[in-house]
Amino acid sequence: MKNFNLSFYTVTRNRWKNSNGYLIEIVDKLPEINGIQHNKSYLIIKNKKYEERILKEIKNRYSNTAFEIIDAKQNPDLYFSIIKFLSDNFYNTLNSDIIILVGKNS
Repeated sequence: MKNFNLSFYTVTRNRWKNSNGYLIEIVDKLPEINGIQHNKSYLIIKNKKYEERILKEIKNRYSNTAFEIIDAKQNPDLYFSIIKFLSDNFYNTLNSDIIILVGKNS
């Protein structure tokens, strides 16, 4: 697909929609908020229980893509701005263990 964001979203969603153990939400539209650059991709790991497994999976599947991790404790303003954006745009992240924000670098 010419549009990388759509392609990444489609392929990743199809690969992980039946993933065992943890739930992901893939966001292919980045918010216009301070701290988010549209040429980057981001990870929000909500369930630390799966952090090591998730990071290993991301590295194996997307070795050419750099993801920046957004930590709610280290940067609560950015985290809650993103959660507000997701909520305003009808993304349901309540049960998600990981949120992937796909930027143009992927």
